Amino acid sequence: MYTRLFFAISLFLTTSYNVIAQDIPSNNSENGIWIIQGGWMMIPLISCSIIAVAFIFERFIAIRKTSIAPKNFIYNLNEALQQTSLHSAIELCQTNQSQLAKISLAIIKRGDYTRQEIQSTITDKIDHEFSNTQSRTKVLGVISGVAPLLGLMGTVLGMIKAFTVVAEQRAMGKGELLAGGISEALVTTAVGLGIAIPCYLFYHYFKAKLENIFRDMESDLIDFAVENKNLFIKQSENCD
Repeated sequence: MYTRLFFAISLFLTTSYNVIAQDIPSNNSENGIWIIQGGWMMIPLISCSIIAVAFIFERFIAIRKTSIAPKNFIYNLNEALQQTSLHSAIELCQTNQSQLAKISLAIIKRGDYTRQEIQSTITDKIDHEFSNTQSRTKVLGVISGVAPLLGLMGTVLGMIKAFTVVAEQRAMGKGELLAGGISEALVTTAVGLGIAIPCYLFYHYFKAKLENIFRDMESDLIDFAVENKNLFIKQSENCD
């Protein structure tokens, strides 16, 4: 897991650097300080990149099947129901912090009678837990949309500054002065895109991974609930 995490962070930084480097010329020593050339708009852009790396790191740790839907949890829950009691199964769910345990606990406590009611309960709880788990991933989606806009704003402000300098110095015949100002202004756009592209890719990667985990979980929970619904009917009154 940590190998994949290291690879993902490296990919984010490498992709960002390559996208930015391709758009920034390297024919003078001043380009070594292109962050400064981008102006004050680089501050929110750098902040976005730091937040993005932190959330990518956190998402790789949080979005694991072993933490969301432990492999042997359903088996242990079945054992508790068959060999001991409904109360033992409830205690097992309460001592486990996974989303699978939370949904299983809701199913057991409700004690629905028909397959449709059981499936409706599972679907509602799945949607609720998916939304809660997905909420942090949305930060990457927001950054992938905001970073290019910040970069574009920096470029517009830089263009305004460049033309203002040209107008004040009455240097319309000096193309190199205008070109230098435009080059500096475009730095923020390059940085914004360099941040947005990896964030966009990781956002959809984590979203797809969550959808697959919760889809499998829903199928397993429906089978579990239908198989044990007789126990729910007999003992649900004791769980109120």
